[in-house]
Amino acid sequence: MDRAEYMDGLVAFFRRYYQGLPDSAKSKLVNDSLQYVEPVLGFDSGPNTIVSIEQPDCKWHVYADVLRKYSNLFRRKLAGGFAAYMLDRGVMRIKLPSADPAILHFVILWMYFGWDKAVVQNHAAPKWGAPFLKCPVKPIAQVIVLGNMLEMPLLCYEARWRMILSLSGFIAFYRVDNLRDSEMMYLGAADVLQDSGVTRDAELAQMIKDLFQRLIMEDVSTVDKASEVFMRIFPEEDHWLLKTTRKVNHLYNTLR
Repeated sequence: MDRAEYMDGLVAFFRRYYQGLPDSAKSKLVNDSLQYVEPVLGFDSGPNTIVSIEQPDCKWHVYADVLRKYSNLFRRKLAGGFAAYMLDRGVMRIKLPSADPAILHFVILWMYFGWDKAVVQNHAAPKWGAPFLKCPVKPIAQVIVLGNMLEMPLLCYEARWRMILSLSGFIAFYRVDNLRDSEMMYLGAADVLQDSGVTRDAELAQMIKDLFQRLIMEDVSTVDKASEVFMRIFPEEDHWLLKTTRKVNHLYNTLR
């Protein structure tokens, strides 16, 4: 997918994310133009760090501007005089006790480095950047859920895109003998999304479940048929990976 296609999907996602809000309210919220802003440098615990995100056993020091850039929740928290958050030397303390620390750590890395570099930095999940079936989809679902909790629409969009990309890779290299194992993996991610209580997450979860139900019930055994089922369940996606793979396979079979 090229940048234009990614941005088209991003704009549509933001339109739905903020559906019903007046323009005056949207102007104060995280918007889709932030995707290609250069990342803020200086991730450390030095004198410029002003926000301490804390859990019982760990903490992260993050620039307030970074949090404001990506999170509507933090924009609200950091907008007024939150004296209760203040620590020594003007550092603010915000507690997030319910967040999974491994997922929160990844999200903080993502705010500074973007997804791919965060994967490299995140030693707790070294295979997150691996393509297709090697990419564990349950953590991606957990990122979506935490992104919703922190009101981070850009993160939610990218994680959803990564989930669809993983599904596309599974279909592009579809094998019947791998169907059941893959079903367990993706349905585990769907359960995480279903339990989030967010409508768009529940819709994605149901689409994942419908995909595997159709693959099994229709006794799908070929990539072409699996691709047709996938495009039927996910009609609004670009399907660039499937289209490219099918062209390559067709060319390969023609030249054999």
